[in-house]
Amino acid sequence: MSYVNSRVVLNLPRQPQVKDVDTYKELLTLYNSLQIFHAQVSKYLGVSSLTATQLVSDGVSESSRVGELNVGTVVITEAVAVGDLINIYTAPAAKGRLASKAAATRRPAHCIALDAGTAGATIRVCYGGYVKAGSFTAGASLYLSTAGGFSTVKTQVVGECSQQVGVAVSADYAILYPAQPFRVYAYNPQSTATGGLLQDESGAVLYASGPISGVTKYYEPVLVPM
Repeated sequence: MSYVNSRVVLNLPRQPQVKDVDTYKELLTLYNSLQIFHAQVSKYLGVSSLTATQLVSDGVSESSRVGELNVGTVVITEAVAVGDLINIYTAPAAKGRLASKAAATRRPAHCIALDAGTAGATIRVCYGGYVKAGSFTAGASLYLSTAGGFSTVKTQVVGECSQQVGVAVSADYAILYPAQPFRVYAYNPQSTATGGLLQDESGAVLYASGPISGVTKYYEPVLVPM
């Protein structure tokens, strides 16, 4: 019987290391039982996996386990904490920094930090499906904020980065998964009306106000893919 590929390590030889035939047979039964138990525990905990090479050899490369292939590493250029949203950029090699919606920087989130670290450190990152503990309103969408954080408020500020980064699945947990980022552009900047403009999918009126050429005006924020 072969071992299951699992992150729960079973430190056991593949066969009993004895020469006596009768003892070998008795131990082999125990070994097989332990390996079956190990496979069942691994499956129950969600830690059994196949490597990319094994999946390709089995002809199911598109079914690779997210938990195994959704984690990578990156060198960060500023201090980050566990759970921070991270922007990946070229400098010239791939580097990581805190994601931000701010118009002056516009750093969309690409992944979530699994480790804390200071500038120059190499940390693990998750590219989606990260479980975040906290206090949430179940069902609320989460959007990129500043300094690697998130908010329940979707920005309508011209020039900022609008990006959904997760959803609250309960009052205590959220799932983070950085989605397509958009840049907010102003549409119809001459309008002075505050109603009857575009609505989003939930029926909320899509309008905002802010300085356009130095004058505060109402506008319909248009999202352009980044």
